[in-house]
Amino acid sequence: DISLSPQAESFSLIQQAHKEIRLYGYTRANRNMILSAEISAKIMQINYDVGEHIVKKPFIEMDTTFIKFEIKKTKVSIKKLDINVLQIQSKITFLGKEYRRIKLLNTEGKAAEKQLDEALQQLDHARFELRQTLQQQKSLQLTLAELQERKSRYLILAPDGWVVTERKVEVGEYIQPGHPLARLSDYQKLVVPLAVSSSELAVIKQLPAIFKARLENQSVDSRLRWVNPEFNEDTRKLNIKLDIINPLS
Repeated sequence: DISLSPQAESFSLIQQAHKEIRLYGYTRANRNMILSAEISAKIMQINYDVGEHIVKKPFIEMDTTFIKFEIKKTKVSIKKLDINVLQIQSKITFLGKEYRRIKLLNTEGKAAEKQLDEALQQLDHARFELRQTLQQQKSLQLTLAELQERKSRYLILAPDGWVVTERKVEVGEYIQPGHPLARLSDYQKLVVPLAVSSSELAVIKQLPAIFKARLENQSVDSRLRWVNPEFNEDTRKLNIKLDIINPLS
């Protein structure tokens, strides 16, 4: 007879393990820009310093003395042409009547053909003079519009709500087009650059389109803005950027 003695059976329980990983990053401005000049002029006033938020006032006010003189001179020239146009139009009216009178006399044999030709020539000359004056008037009006548009550039504006992070000029300086004036940053929206592993990125991509994060111990809404597909050779990680939605609220 063979008897079997009971043996102890091994038992194992497999459970899914969870590991909490916290990713830390520093907030950055959503956008940055260098404010530059478009015209040559002297700086008369700067309304903002480093750390101040842009509101309604222009960032820089330039000296408009010479452009104002040009605008005034152009307006005077246009006014003179307006008077010339009225005079020429009155002249054309008179010469038109004179031409019709001589033409009637010519048909009656009371005026020579030469007189009729001279009257027509004077009328045509006056009409040509009117067209030429109107063209000069139009050209000056375009010049005036261009000057007024240029004058608007003597007030250098910056986006509302942006913050001055660096000022590169002072009052009294004479600047040229393209001269950098200041560096501005948009902190109304914040971004957080991070370096993550491929497994950490996979977890982030499984989150909802808008997920919760913490900013200075306060819960904020976040979302993934972009992923750089190239690995960092030093850290072997991927660079990503998160948006912080309505950080100021």
